[in-house]
Amino acid sequence: MLHMILLILKIIGILLLVILGILVFLPLCLLFVPFRYDAKTEGKNTDWDLRGGVSWLFYLVSVKACYIEKQFSYEVYLFGIPVLKLLSKFKKRTKSNRGEKADEPEKITATKEEKPEEIPVSKEHKPEKEDSDGKELPQEEDRKPLPEAPEIPAAPGTDQKGAEKDAGASEEESSILERILSVLQSVIQIPSKICCAIRKGYAKIQSWKELLHSEEVTHLKKTAVLYLKKIWNHSKPRMVEGSILFGFDDPALTGELLGGISVFYALLPRRLVITPDFQEQRIEGQLHVAGRIYGICFLTWVLQILFDKKTIPAVKHLMNKEDK
Repeated sequence: MLHMILLILKIIGILLLVILGILVFLPLCLLFVPFRYDAKTEGKNTDWDLRGGVSWLFYLVSVKACYIEKQFSYEVYLFGIPVLKLLSKFKKRTKSNRGEKADEPEKITATKEEKPEEIPVSKEHKPEKEDSDGKELPQEEDRKPLPEAPEIPAAPGTDQKGAEKDAGASEEESSILERILSVLQSVIQIPSKICCAIRKGYAKIQSWKELLHSEEVTHLKKTAVLYLKKIWNHSKPRMVEGSILFGFDDPALTGELLGGISVFYALLPRRLVITPDFQEQRIEGQLHVAGRIYGICFLTWVLQILFDKKTIPAVKHLMNKEDK
């Protein structure tokens, strides 16, 4: 009995250690295993095809996308298995199974015998009503309507109605005068409103100038430029190769563009070949770009910003100014 209890405890301990190892291993992999990206393009003139993807942990998880013949598609792979395709197949199967189940009751009802149609029974003609002497009474449709009573002509207007009309006319005149006065007042107030709007706009511009030239904003600018440079230097493509052939109708334009490219020739990758064509207008070629990104670098930069004694207080100070 004691041996069985120890064996069960041993199995539970091994399972807990495996779960703990997975929980520790996955964050370490996310930090120290790079995310690799890859992009390819090739084409001629206006017809270009694009392919790209991101992979992690030796293609354990990868996402691929492509734009071919003006159609975009993407796929997610887990252990090399296309996840989205499997999900779409599973949904189609479930829909087909539901459709078959829905068709079964229809087939059963179609096999049932049809009920005979009931023949409507014609209603008997109702006799006309008779009075106590046995004479037939006229129906409601044959009865003639009674003549309406003549309308009594209205009495002539009195002096009160004239007084009411005079009062209404005076009220209309007073309302028109009030409207004219309100319009004049609004027209007079237009220059003062314009001056107030100009003053408010000028005050806002001055406040924004002071804010942009303040110490907090200058510090935030410097930190943003510094970390953007770090991100670019870390995540820029490590491999760029390909060949590009370009040309214009006018050979002078081709030469001018080639001269502009030659200024940055030292910065261009060695495996990238650029060839001008001075005879016809065209652009064609192929390009392959690849690189990697480490999660630990982004984590260190975020921690540096959070523990910086100037950055977070500057952000809080700016937010308080905006609230005011």
